[in-house]
Amino acid sequence: MTAQLSQHHQSTARSSRPASSFRQRARPLVPTSGCCLGVLLASHISSRQRLAYLKQALASIAAQSKPPDALILSWYADEPLASEVATALRAIRLPGVRFRCIRQPIRRSQYQHLREALTAFELEAPRDAAGAAATWLLFSDDDDLWHP
Repeated sequence: MTAQLSQHHQSTARSSRPASSFRQRARPLVPTSGCCLGVLLASHISSRQRLAYLKQALASIAAQSKPPDALILSWYADEPLASEVATALRAIRLPGVRFRCIRQPIRRSQYQHLREALTAFELEAPRDAAGAAATWLLFSDDDDLWHP
């Protein structure tokens, strides 16, 4: 199954976006083995070389024998590079992975990107009967390569 790419706007007490900007998912994020493996990835794309690093990082994630259940990418790039990045991200396919991109309207630090990604992930994270998230999270950068 090819994951769909969409821009996602999120909101909580930690986010500056209004609650009305959230999009509901038709299909809930359900772990395959009782636990969900989610990846939060932060990316400030300041050049075409940084975009190339991001593409390589995403390709290394796609090459995993057991891919994560979800990958949330928070990214920022100045125009006109931002248009090139958006086009490149629409072409990314991560079979079996719920892949969501969040384009930030202003430049953010790595930790702000990760907070925005976590906020988006928390909306869909599976919960146990007590309401606790049944989740393992990995934090990654746009220039990290994953060993298969």
